[in-house]
Amino acid sequence: MLEVGNGGMTFDEYYAHFSLWCILKAPLLIGCSLETISQQTLTILGNEELIAINQDSLGKQGTRLKRTNSTSGLHEVWGGDLSNNRYVVAFFNRG
Repeated sequence: MLEVGNGGMTFDEYYAHFSLWCILKAPLLIGCSLETISQQTLTILGNEELIAINQDSLGKQGTRLKRTNSTSGLHEVWGGDLSNNRYVVAFFNRG
């Protein structure tokens, strides 16, 4: 479930969660209360660039390309094809 705005995460964690959701082409169903939604949450959920990745006409899910575990933490690289010969890449530092 898309958890943006449900409490318990920082802005950066919510942003990473939403970004990964968009790369995976998962349904963007808001799971928080619209009566108490914050401006910060609206900023994340209204990110037009991320929504464009999610709604890209090719409709192909991204995948994890690389995962490394080092002394500084777990790092992942995600990417995927988009229409018009474009490509999306996201870097996640889980440390």
